[in-house]
Amino acid sequence: MRPLLTLIAVVLVVLGCGLLLAPAGMATLYGAETSAGGDNGSRMAGAAIVALGTLAWLSGRPAYNALGVNVLFWFALKSVVAWLAVRDHVFNAAVGWTVLCFDVFLALACGFFALRGQRINR
Repeated sequence: MRPLLTLIAVVLVVLGCGLLLAPAGMATLYGAETSAGGDNGSRMAGAAIVALGTLAWLSGRPAYNALGVNVLFWFALKSVVAWLAVRDHVFNAAVGWTVLCFDVFLALACGFFALRGQRINR
């Protein structure tokens, strides 16, 4: 599970940094309109995503073994939110479906390891 958590961490930190540093560019990528309030919300979301990436990174380390289960719950909940965004056409279709599929895959992958009773750091 450690390589999966490392991949998750890298993707989340890159996405979070994009939202923090270039919210208008990320909004364009997602097909969303930009505004001052939207940029601020993007930056807040970016900060949260970077924090989650850090959590995923630490979850794969032996001292932080129990944190991996939190990553499972995050992706399960995020999958629901991504599905709602796709359903309501919040993002452009290609990006929205990509995000949804990525989140569902990661929720299932984390759940697979959790249900097998494996230690998260292996």
